Amino acid sequence: MARAIKCFCLAMTAGLWACGCDDSSEHEATPSPRVEHVAPPPAAADSEPPPENPASTGAGIMNSPETMPATMPAAGTTQPASIQPFQPLTDARVGEWAVYQALDSQTLHYRVKEAGMTRVKTEVRVTLDGRLLGMPAEREDLRTSDPLAWKPPADGRRQISRTTSRAVGRDWDAILYEDRWTDEGVSYVRRTWVSAAAPVFGIIRMELTGDGTIQARLELTEAGQAE
Repeated sequence: MARAIKCFCLAMTAGLWACGCDDSSEHEATPSPRVEHVAPPPAAADSEPPPENPASTGAGIMNSPETMPATMPAAGTTQPASIQPFQPLTDARVGEWAVYQALDSQTLHYRVKEAGMTRVKTEVRVTLDGRLLGMPAEREDLRTSDPLAWKPPADGRRQISRTTSRAVGRDWDAILYEDRWTDEGVSYVRRTWVSAAAPVFGIIRMELTGDGTIQARLELTEAGQAE
């Protein structure tokens, strides 16, 4: 259980979304802050080769190699064919940004710096009680990347449903991904609310519990588009 929690709670390269504890993590040029959960590298199903490793890590909401329990898949795995990919970067624009509140008074800041035809570059900053942790990091993803791509372990299962989620003063038409699996005797449940209309990686909220105890959480608290 300790290994699984440690794997999950070290740094989101969003710092956004789901990934596995493998050796595909990016090489660090500067020390990465401790973060909870950040965005993933491109899915293996993408027709283009993955972007080159950025100069530093610390960016990614759901799939950073250090953010998920040991039984989670390595970064780059794809969804089962029956599940429609979630591709929030297809309409990403320069200047759009999102801020997430995590546990332990940590806050994650995402801002789109470059938006090309096929790739999007995002800056990620992590603060603790308003103080910047480490240096801002950058990550580059294909527009077709799916931050929620997941190949379940043998006992894993995923349910997807449509719902409404409230954040930053509005109701979002959302999709809820509920993933369940067991690792080292601990029963995990990860719930992720997403919307294609939400900025950057499309995350509205994420929470991970282990045997009913909260292990990680992200909540969208601010969002916008630079003029």
